[in-house]
Amino acid sequence: MKKKISIIIGLLCMVIMVTWIVGISTEAGSTEPGTVNDPLVTKSYVDQKSNEIMTTLLAKINPTGSTDESEKIDMKAVYAYIDQQIAGQSGNSFIVVEAEVGDTILCGGGTELILRAGKATVIQGENGDGLADLTQGVDLKGGAFVPMQHHLLISRDDGRGIKITEKAFVMIKGAYTLK
Repeated sequence: MKKKISIIIGLLCMVIMVTWIVGISTEAGSTEPGTVNDPLVTKSYVDQKSNEIMTTLLAKINPTGSTDESEKIDMKAVYAYIDQQIAGQSGNSFIVVEAEVGDTILCGGGTELILRAGKATVIQGENGDGLADLTQGVDLKGGAFVPMQHHLLISRDDGRGIKITEKAFVMIKGAYTLK
């Protein structure tokens, strides 16, 4: 008797599971193009949004609006801007920036840095202020070496940042300019 009840319960569970799986798969495959779940867009809409992005990007790269052909587009600035936009959409998380010898990373107020690999020195602000090393609880003055794996904070947007002296990977959260 117990065996028959166990078999009936098992079969009932299987029927419920199969019905549930079939229902989910039917619902997932029923999305029609042009509905709220799968909207269609026109080419003109995509072109408009693309032009808006390019206009914003060009304004960031060339703020003077110069059309001088000899002026080269700074691709580092393009990549930095794109990284910032992506990071802004993903919940203000750290992004990894690869920097070469001689590059500078100038930071906005509230920006956080962590030097993961390579070497860099501190660029002081307009008033001679340095970077806050939150790991050690000290202020790093202009020209000081940036310690690896230390959490650094830039308190104001006054030209502070780091200068790369050996190819580096830097984790950054916040506004920055890579030059």
